Amino acid sequence: MLEGTLCGACYPRHPNGEFRPLPQNPDWNLPTALDLHLIVDNCGMYTHPKLQRWLAKHPRLHLHSTPTRSLWLILAERWLWELTVTRLRRGVFKRVLDLITVIEGNIQFHNAK
Repeated sequence: MLEGTLCGACYPRHPNGEFRPLPQNPDWNLPTALDLHLIVDNCGMYTHPKLQRWLAKHPRLHLHSTPTRSLWLILAERWLWELTVTRLRRGVFKRVLDLITVIEGNIQFHNAK
């Protein structure tokens, strides 16, 4: 949030097992000396016992759920609105991979600005 840098990943489902590898994505180039504060939605998957045990083993990770009307949520919604208006609306995606490519390309474009 401080630098305005986006990190993102697209997954076919939303179970707790897919969340765990996100902070270790080598493409993100996250500094190992810093704690990571991850802003997540209010989905119940983050309270799953397996994920809680995994997080206990990774003390540099801190999850923060977005309360309604929070600044974090507003920033995320703003970026999603911009993605929708500039890249997705009126787009034709014959494959899911095409859609993922556009989303990931938009993240790279945003971070380059």
